[in-house]
Amino acid sequence: MIPRTKAFMKAVSTHRYGLTLFAFILAAVLTGLASVYFMRAFEFALAHRLDFHRAGWWSLLTTPLLFLLAVESIRRIEPCAGGSGIPQVILAVKSHGKEPDPALSSLVSPLTIAVKVVTILTALLAGASIGREGPTVHLAASLFVAFLLLA
Repeated sequence: MIPRTKAFMKAVSTHRYGLTLFAFILAAVLTGLASVYFMRAFEFALAHRLDFHRAGWWSLLTTPLLFLLAVESIRRIEPCAGGSGIPQVILAVKSHGKEPDPALSSLVSPLTIAVKVVTILTALLAGASIGREGPTVHLAASLFVAFLLLA
């Protein structure tokens, strides 16, 4: 296994893109895995909704309380987690290359994504009608940016 690792590292270091290509490929793989796990969590929450058929009359209490919990979590912890996610990513990409703005960098921060995922799953359990595509784009872009900043 060691000779293969050495050969791989030599190939990466002598390639014209070098470690940048390796970092992009690894970021893409990790982003894909995170998106798949988000999809599975989304489907799980959708299958276990606390609607009237599952929770009975308790749904009259759980639905507004879980909605309130989700909204207040976004409002108090990370306001940038609100919205579908696609406009946030577009704004962050368009501002890339200009001088860094802390308000724009928080659009794709790990805290934003963590709050977004938790509140989406909470609201979905409560019976919210939520699309998965926008948050998945936001998740993928944020993870990709975070990984490349660490690499």
